[in-house]
Amino acid sequence: MSTFSSNPENPPFTFQEVKVILLIKQGLSSKEIAIQLHVAETTIKTHRRNIMKKAGLRGKTAFTQFVFSFISPNVFLEKNKIK
Repeated sequence: MSTFSSNPENPPFTFQEVKVILLIKQGLSSKEIAIQLHVAETTIKTHRRNIMKKAGLRGKTAFTQFVFSFISPNVFLEKNKIK
């Protein structure tokens, strides 16, 4: 299983979790993300729970702040010229 982190201090996220974070950041609901990724809405809710647990977050406000401050792995790699 591949894992990604937005920076070395953040916990690793799976590729699917990163996709969910980025889609939430675009303003999509769990239902819309589920449709786009061809999975059940409960799967997206599980990803959300796992992201919150890995990031040590409690509550919707903390989750929302985390999502909107998340730097995707591609942006991090480009900024730091890591290949």
